[in-house]
Amino acid sequence: MALTVATADARRHVLSSDVGRKPMAKAELPDVRNADDADFRALSGRCLDRARLALGWNLNELADALGKRDPRQVARWIAGTDRLHLDAVLAVPALHAQFVIALATINDAIEVVTTIAVRRSA
Repeated sequence: MALTVATADARRHVLSSDVGRKPMAKAELPDVRNADDADFRALSGRCLDRARLALGWNLNELADALGKRDPRQVARWIAGTDRLHLDAVLAVPALHAQFVIALATINDAIEVVTTIAVRRSA
């Protein structure tokens, strides 16, 4: 009895599911895994810090609002040494508006305008 398995012939039988099938196209996309670059981490950290300052919170208050996180961890997010957890930020409704405004100010083509409207019912 042989101790090795015979290699399959390169010419295989054509299956009915292979008939008319074209090879899948491959797209040339940028490698998004490199998006954890320190510049992006620092940018998102600055946005979180701007939101914190706009709310008048200190680092401990922000850490508590983010689900009782360690303030040292939040400080690393702000400094850009660790990647910010966006799901944790979005889980805090009080941060939504200020964080989005901070993100919007990254792009010079976006102008942030604050409008106050009073609705009166008759």
